[in-house]
Amino acid sequence: MSIRSKNQNIVPFILNPIQKHYLRNRSFIKRPGRGKRDVIIKARQHGITSAVVAEYLHDTITNEGTTTAIIGHDERAMITLLENVRIMIKSLEPHIVLSLGRDNDGEIFFDKLNSRMFIQTYRQMTARSQTVHNLLLTEVAFWQYYDLDNVLAGVTEAVPMYGNITIESTPNGVGGFFFDVIQGAMEGKSVYKYFDFPWFVNSEYRLPEAEWINLPEIIRIHSGVPFDKQLDQTECLLIEKWNLAPEQIMWRRYKMLSMNDMRLSEKGIKTSRKFAQEYECEFHASGNTVFDSTYLIPSATYQTPKIEHRYVHGADTSEGVEDGDFSVLYTLDLGTGEVVNKIRGRFKPRDFAFEIHRTCMRYGGLVGVENNNTGHAVLLKLAELYQDELNFSGNERLPYGIFYDKKLGWSTNENTRKIMLIELDEAFRSGNIKLAKEDEDGRMELLAFQYNADMKEVAPEGMHDDSVIALAICWQMRKYYAQWNAQRAGVNATVIG
Repeated sequence: MSIRSKNQNIVPFILNPIQKHYLRNRSFIKRPGRGKRDVIIKARQHGITSAVVAEYLHDTITNEGTTTAIIGHDERAMITLLENVRIMIKSLEPHIVLSLGRDNDGEIFFDKLNSRMFIQTYRQMTARSQTVHNLLLTEVAFWQYYDLDNVLAGVTEAVPMYGNITIESTPNGVGGFFFDVIQGAMEGKSVYKYFDFPWFVNSEYRLPEAEWINLPEIIRIHSGVPFDKQLDQTECLLIEKWNLAPEQIMWRRYKMLSMNDMRLSEKGIKTSRKFAQEYECEFHASGNTVFDSTYLIPSATYQTPKIEHRYVHGADTSEGVEDGDFSVLYTLDLGTGEVVNKIRGRFKPRDFAFEIHRTCMRYGGLVGVENNNTGHAVLLKLAELYQDELNFSGNERLPYGIFYDKKLGWSTNENTRKIMLIELDEAFRSGNIKLAKEDEDGRMELLAFQYNADMKEVAPEGMHDDSVIALAICWQMRKYYAQWNAQRAGVNATVIG
């Protein structure tokens, strides 16, 4: 069997080590009634797609009545893939005689076998209404469709239990069908077997030391200084975790720079969203994310209130319904910038008001509660609890105040939302906010938070942004703490005006 190579020559199809590894370890089970279910996150140019296509072509032409569907997202890529299948068919051994009934519109029909292969984009899919014995969904992380989940559910359900399904893609940010399938497979909560093939498993991805001298200054290694002293934090972690060679690190630098989006963080860490997307199998760094993942490394832990410390709080509210959004309250130590407490749950507005009141009575300080939608109900109950506590205690003031600006609570609108998120990003970059190690839910939301097609900051489909908004409100409260504290020192101030 032949195939078109990277340099456009037609060459014998000889499996590379990565293809061999996958085909030897795929989840195919020979017992009757069971097919394979594989999900693969991969770097570019490993040849995974070609290996699966060849596997499925073999099955199609050796079993009567077999239907195979290769579905992708990019029309040009699918045309190239179709041409490669034609090359494979033409190069078969002379004794393998195939009668082609038709070869058009992305369908190759073998009439004597009554078998066929569909090679189409997901927008063109014509195999959806029939039984499919071999299904390959390629670069599925990049599919965009208003009803994508139903489309994918329909095409995968067209495969019987004894049929085969392979789902593979480079990553494209957090969230969506591919991300969910990968997460389920990694956690052992899926019928799919998980494979990952990042860039460094390819032995070709190395830059020989003799070529380093010609590299641009920004990525060059200088003589007279030990190699490990010229590495950034991410490069050190890669070497420590995967035992990478210097030639691999330098290839990575060169590739990142050649993709024209390499940048240096304030910590000197080299990052490239394109490289993360196409080579590193990294969901969090591959999408068009709002916050840089290199600044979202937790360093704090939850703490009980401390005397003489000043605290601010931020709350995002929800209806408290099953499978709905969460209500989130963050508490931040103004002096250290550490997240010291968090409450997260699907609380009813009344119950969340009690949680806020109890927390703020413990820590003191200023709390901002978003006054949109269910926030009004939370604020009304919180104000009632505040007044009842004041009346019961007989004190002139309580240890906390509720933010007020023309009306009770914090107003998140188009203008304030943009400011909140910009200033939250600046706080991460400057190290002024330190995330808590216990807050993995919040960190995941921050890592996933991304720009959509209209460049609006949103959570990916199927994910939440409650922690992001609550922490952003919490960070805004630092601006008003001094004014509130001074005001309450002179008068019985429950709110700030």
